[in-house]
Amino acid sequence: MNAKTETQMRLLQGQINSLVDAEKKENDNVDQRYVAMNAFLAFQQEMRAFQYAMSSHMMNARQPTNGVDAVRAFFETELNLPQYVDVVIENGFETMSLLLNITKDDLKEMNVKIAHRKIIMEAIQAKQHPNDADKEGGATKG
Repeated sequence: MNAKTETQMRLLQGQINSLVDAEKKENDNVDQRYVAMNAFLAFQQEMRAFQYAMSSHMMNARQPTNGVDAVRAFFETELNLPQYVDVVIENGFETMSLLLNITKDDLKEMNVKIAHRKIIMEAIQAKQHPNDADKEGGATKG
């Protein structure tokens, strides 16, 4: 081989090596992007699980046990009679301990409908005597 051919061969080998190096770098970049994408997808999946757990926790959070919020929750969620919340609170039954002492006559004076008075009184009696409902299998007397 002459010097010119040898120089051309070295130059060609250099170009081939440059192309191989560029290909290796590109493969490394693809691998890094693949790893990063998988890490992101795993993180995203963990965040969805966390959000689901938090929303479930918030939905199952304990109801307030006393105060106006407890009275409001009792009428709105337990009895499904939200129309009486304001009148009951305005008449001084601002806590569950006060509400547990309400009478049918009190409800009548507040213009609560007869059927709703019965529902409210049954629920209050169940709260006053929770063990009685447990003994009956959770059912109320008819």
